[in-house]
Amino acid sequence: MIISDREENRKISIEIYSNIPIGERMGNLISVYTQDSHLQLHFCTGYVVSASLGEVTFVAESPGKVCGLIVESGASCSLYANVDREVLSGDFTQMGPEVVLSGVALSLTEKVLSE
Repeated sequence: MIISDREENRKISIEIYSNIPIGERMGNLISVYTQDSHLQLHFCTGYVVSASLGEVTFVAESPGKVCGLIVESGASCSLYANVDREVLSGDFTQMGPEVVLSGVALSLTEKVLSE
């Protein structure tokens, strides 16, 4: 799938691979290609669509950690890796701005994360 924003002169390509071999395990892989980078999220466990924000957040989790790949309708993307899960529901007023961004961005995924 290709998403483009002509006004901003951006274009990204998204590829979703479901249940493929990744090393010795099977899992879901999300790849995003931009003009300047290639981002991948291995072992994607879920996603959240936000029509109001115009974005999809793909999420992968491991014990105590969350990774998120956010793809926006304006042909931009963000990757947050190895974020402590407690940051998602923590007190943002007590965190530095560099930490708050990942917490706010990934807080939408809490409903699809395992208990």
